[in-house]
Amino acid sequence: MASYRSISSSSDQYSKLSSQIRDEFKSIASAANSSLDAKLRWAEELEERIVKRVLSGSRLILVGSSTNMFGFKHSDCDLTVVTKERFVSETECLRKIESALKPHRRRFDVEVFIS
Repeated sequence: MASYRSISSSSDQYSKLSSQIRDEFKSIASAANSSLDAKLRWAEELEERIVKRVLSGSRLILVGSSTNMFGFKHSDCDLTVVTKERFVSETECLRKIESALKPHRRRFDVEVFIS
């Protein structure tokens, strides 16, 4: 009978732990979704106000940790520019975007990295 109690007690502990883990995941997922929504809105605004004007027909896509729940509220945003043109100079593309962002530095705190 004593062994049955210890198994039952262990089962209760695992159940409680599972519940705590599930609750923590839900909390993190909720915060991540809120952060993702804000970053998606920011990327859409950046696309509409800057990218489409500088690179007609282009799209800006949020990628990286911001989209897979590994990012946090204050994590950086990785963005990919997709153009209609088949061959585009990456450096030229990024320099155009960077130049168009200069008047909007207060709204779009962006660093352009060219490798």
